[in-house]
Amino acid sequence: GHSEVDPCPSIASLRPGSVALTSDQLVPGDRIHSVNGINTSRMRPDEVTTLLDNVDGNALLEIEYSLPSYASENSLCVTSKITEITVERVDGSLGITLRGGAVIEHPHLSRPLVITQVRTNGPAYRTGLIRVGDRLLKVDNQPLINKTLMEAQKLLKDTSHCGSTFTSLTIEYDINNMESVKYATGPLLVEIDRQVNEDLGLVLSNCCDFAGDEIMTAGIYIANIIPASTADRCGALNVGDQLLAIDDITLED
Repeated sequence: GHSEVDPCPSIASLRPGSVALTSDQLVPGDRIHSVNGINTSRMRPDEVTTLLDNVDGNALLEIEYSLPSYASENSLCVTSKITEITVERVDGSLGITLRGGAVIEHPHLSRPLVITQVRTNGPAYRTGLIRVGDRLLKVDNQPLINKTLMEAQKLLKDTSHCGSTFTSLTIEYDINNMESVKYATGPLLVEIDRQVNEDLGLVLSNCCDFAGDEIMTAGIYIANIIPASTADRCGALNVGDQLLAIDDITLED
């Protein structure tokens, strides 16, 4: 991309299967300032593309990106939780792109390490639990506080310390703060926005063991909600809730 307001060429999209996509280092919107030391800030997009096509070996790109934001940073209607998610690497990759991190020279520009891209059908994507906007706190229990972006990216690609294809990611994620649901006393209609065939993250039961001493009627109840799942992030459902209907289909006792 290219504009008169911001003349520096920017990445419009990443071709499926390309090295640029699978590197998990670039995202659409990044502005390219140089390629292997050659200043590109005044080049046309087609000139930068030609330059990249003619690179022999690795290409070192100097990019500029916008500092990421996330919902709970500026909203009282959103709160956050922390959970640990195990991801199986594929070809050494986790399939996530980070932005933010510590800026040693300019501490006021330091930001949490925010996930800005989850590669479609990549390792993190397949868990169904990691989303754009989540903050990465630890990699295999190694804290990322005060880590620069480059240091965090190196940790994401480093498998030598664990000797396994599985990596543990500790993330902070946002959930809706549903005060109206918290104090509701009657049946509620809860609408959840999800992708086709996406798992909601609910574990259901017709038992009432989690009800304590309270006597509950027979029915279908939520026995567990998987952390960071779609159901968890919506903020409207709780363990012990009884499901009366799904998409207007009444659940029989």
